[in-house]
This record gives sequence, structure tokens and C-alpha cells, in this order.
Amino acid sequence: MLSITITPLEYETRSTLSTGDAAVHMGRRPQTLRSWASTENGPLTPIKIGNRLHWRTEDIRRVLGVKARFHVSFGVEGDYDSEEHLSNISAG
Repeated sequence: MLSITITPLEYETRSTLSTGDAAVHMGRRPQTLRSWASTENGPLTPIKIGNRLHWRTEDIRRVLGVKARFHVSFGVEGDYDSEEHLSNISAG
């Protein structure tokens, strides 16, 4: 039997996901995401990498209301909010 491991969205470190991985997180079939891309009528807009569709992890988190969590090698752990992070960079 085939076993597939999907990283929980909170801990996903890739900036983009394949259509298959994004579909798993969204609870949809890959064809649904491809349909969103071709009709430009869905909650997410993909980017093309080569001839493949990829989906921004941050967009998926936003749609699902999931906050990113991170664990850095020097021992800092916590919530990561990219919009807050960007505003802190801009302000500093």
C-alpha cells in the first residue's frame, strides 16, 4: 500500500506547492485547482514554473486561515505572520 506524508500547512517550508500537494491541503481534487487556473475563477491564482502550475503556500494559508509556524535552528519557535513581518521590515 502506498503511503504519502504531507507536511502540515503550519510547518510547510516550501514557498510554492505542486497542484497535487495544494489540492490535498485545500481538500479538493487536483483537477479543481487546474480548473481554477484555466478559468481564472477560484480563491487562488497559481504561478507557472516551467510548464507546471504551482500554488503559493502563503495564499493557501490565507484562504484556509492557517498561520505559519516555524522552528529555527538557533532555538526560536513561534508564530510567523508574513504581513506583520513585512510591515516590521518597512517600519525599521
